[in-house]
Amino acid sequence: MKKMLALMLALMCSVAPTVLLAAEPNLVGDWTLTFQGYYGNDTVGVTYGQADMTLHITAQTGGAFAGNAVLDVDGSSTHGLITGVAQKNELHMVWGGNNFIHGTIVNPGSRGKMRLKLIMETQQMSDADTQGVLYGTGVAQ
Repeated sequence: MKKMLALMLALMCSVAPTVLLAAEPNLVGDWTLTFQGYYGNDTVGVTYGQADMTLHITAQTGGAFAGNAVLDVDGSSTHGLITGVAQKNELHMVWGGNNFIHGTIVNPGSRGKMRLKLIMETQQMSDADTQGVLYGTGVAQ
C-alpha cells in the first residue's frame, strides 16, 4: 500500500502544471463598424446620433498594432492614425493636436467580428470639448 501511494505521489509530482495563455488577437485587416451612441459639446449639448467607422489595421508586431481610421459622424468624415496595444485591447486614434479617441475592443477577431466601445474626447477648441460614448459592432471585410 505504501509503495502504491509513493508511486502515485511520484507520478503526480513529475507532471508539470500547464499554463494556458490567451492567444493574442489578430486585428490586421479592414473593419467596418457602425455605432449608436451620443456625442456633443459644452456649447450645443448632447446629440444622439449614428457614426460609422472604417478601421484599416495594417500591422501588428509584438502586441502593438497600427493603421488608419475613417470616422464618419452624421456625414462628416475625418481621417486618423491608429496606434494600440493588442494585449490590452486598447485602441488610440489621433488626428493631430488634442484630437483623439480612445477605444476598447471587446472580443477582438472572434469569428471575424469586433465589438468596440469608443470614448470620444475630441477637443476642437480650447473651450469646447466634444465627448461621448459610442458602442459599435463590426465585421472584417
